[in-house]
Amino acid sequence: MERVRKAFSYADKESSGRLTKHQYKVAMIAAFGYRPDSLEIKHVFQRYYPCEAITLHDFECCSRKKVSVSKMTLTEICIAHMDKDRKQ
Repeated sequence: MERVRKAFSYADKESSGRLTKHQYKVAMIAAFGYRPDSLEIKHVFQRYYPCEAITLHDFECCSRKKVSVSKMTLTEICIAHMDKDRKQ
């Protein structure tokens, strides 16, 4: 979670303790190397903080799943998808 905190700090240029939607994009690129689409951003902001900004705690919560996925190997990801398909 250290890289998530560092990415949050990097994106929070004003040190306000909150990220706007644009800053959220910057933080996600810094933490995970990808740019979230508008649908993901809308979902995160509605779920965690139905306002114009999210806190570090909110950012950590929405990043937990991404951190666990980024630590998975390609084989583990493929198996997880096959298991998901089989359950449906």
